Amino acid sequence: MATIKKRSNKRFTAEVRINGHYQSKTFDNKVQALAWASEIEEALADGGFVSGKTLADLLTRYREKITSGKKSSYNETNRINRLLGDPISLLLFEDLLDRHFYEWIERMQPLKKASSINRD
Repeated sequence: MATIKKRSNKRFTAEVRINGHYQSKTFDNKVQALAWASEIEEALADGGFVSGKTLADLLTRYREKITSGKKSSYNETNRINRLLGDPISLLLFEDLLDRHFYEWIERMQPLKKASSINRD
């Protein structure tokens, strides 16, 4: 169930909590807040935002929406592109385990220094 709160600056904050997932966002009017809340509730009810998506799908979305606005976007984009070329990116996000990342680290050790692997 979503909670809509009116803030002191005449804006509205929508909060959604379902199955341990929490999302909130602030809007200029209540209609926008209600629309967003119902959309988020539907997505979380269907198994979450990452259900059925690969690591590559999520990395690509992150690269386009988040990395592009960063000061270090060039370096981070290159790191993401290298990771997209690795077999780990083809796995479903919900199936990823610690061992997959340990295997990736083992594959990278002959190619990179430990500090570069940590940064990646």
